[in-house]
Amino acid sequence: LECILGLSLVQAFHYQQLERALELAWVIAHHPLASFWDTAPLAKRLIAHLQQQVPDDVYAAAWERGKSLDFDAVVKELLAEFGAD
Repeated sequence: LECILGLSLVQAFHYQQLERALELAWVIAHHPLASFWDTAPLAKRLIAHLQQQVPDDVYAAAWERGKSLDFDAVVKELLAEFGAD
């Protein structure tokens, strides 16, 4: 969870992919283990920050896409995207 949260920060602040960062933050904030790993508070702060950076319709669309994401699929996508072997 922490790695995905870190990559959502990379998406937001390095690549300026705010919508993708919102989608990933949603996955983290709503994962069943988020409270155990204490990632939910940071994910929610990132979400609040990003919400201020994008128009309401863009935020709503990214939020809905985030809801539909499968955690395992997200992990596979990120591994492929960032070249982990």
